[in-house]
Amino acid sequence: MKATDLELAALFLEEELSDPESGFSIGVSGAIAEFMRSNGEVDMRREGLVHTVTTRDGAMRIALTSQVVPVAAELPSKRPEHWQQQVAFCVHETQATMGSRRVLTELGPDGEAIDGSGRQQLRFDLGLDILHVDACIRTDDRDLIALLRRHEGRALLAESGEVCDALIATSPPRVFCSRLGRIEVLAPIPERETPAGPHTHLLPTLFGRPSPIARFIPRDLVSCLDVYPANPLRRISGQARPFDRKRHARFQRALERWGPREYVAEKRRIFRWVRRGRSPDDCPPATGSLTECGRRVALRQLSQGGVDEGTLVSWQKALSQGLARPLARVHPPR
Repeated sequence: MKATDLELAALFLEEELSDPESGFSIGVSGAIAEFMRSNGEVDMRREGLVHTVTTRDGAMRIALTSQVVPVAAELPSKRPEHWQQQVAFCVHETQATMGSRRVLTELGPDGEAIDGSGRQQLRFDLGLDILHVDACIRTDDRDLIALLRRHEGRALLAESGEVCDALIATSPPRVFCSRLGRIEVLAPIPERETPAGPHTHLLPTLFGRPSPIARFIPRDLVSCLDVYPANPLRRISGQARPFDRKRHARFQRALERWGPREYVAEKRRIFRWVRRGRSPDDCPPATGSLTECGRRVALRQLSQGGVDEGTLVSWQKALSQGLARPLARVHPPR
């Protein structure tokens, strides 16, 4: 019997949760909660399709459903020979809708809190008007609660800054929820550098920008959980490492299964042609941004060895001279 997408997604998720260098996020550009392990202390539990991971600085619960549609993607990195990889666990937009609140709203005690000590704390939706994500904070601080209640019903980002200043000063737990789970960040809000472990970003200037992998995701789907498998060339700390063929092969299996057909097909073609020593002059024009992206990533992956260097250099030169035009958006941001 052929495994379903849900079963395959569950297996993939279990592999990534077991890898300490994998990362996860819930949110959109400018408003996002990210989860990764900040130290060796981690508690992992599974009940059916529900996975729970807890660390000193945060917690994550993932509850896959039959509506999940995984989409795998690769993108060229700013570093010349590197690339990024990601799997978006998507849900149809009609099934992904959360509160979509536009104003600061008190939601009552957080009975779904992963850490039992947080279940009596009050949860407030920040009112960021995100279709598929409830971006919230949770607190039992009386002064903060009083301040939030005074501003309830107002658009947080249109306020003078009193609420935002109070949130930064008190660093309450941040709770981001979607139809596929929640991420709770307990670590203090940093003043400058992004911490290595669980953290959130609230950057209004980035609101409305498309996700880097938007071109890979069909228009009627939204990502309710993003998974960032360990990069084969870069540690989670950002430091370079020798090419990790095992991790690379693991993601390539996910890409073959869940990547857009035109992207996967173009990568296969470039791999085949370069390995056979064919000239880049034989390559027809790209048919869209996904095939262009596939060419760029294929050449970066081929540079890790196993091909004639002269042939590879000629392809890289042809690409830089206009074999592929600058990547374009397939559709506008949501």
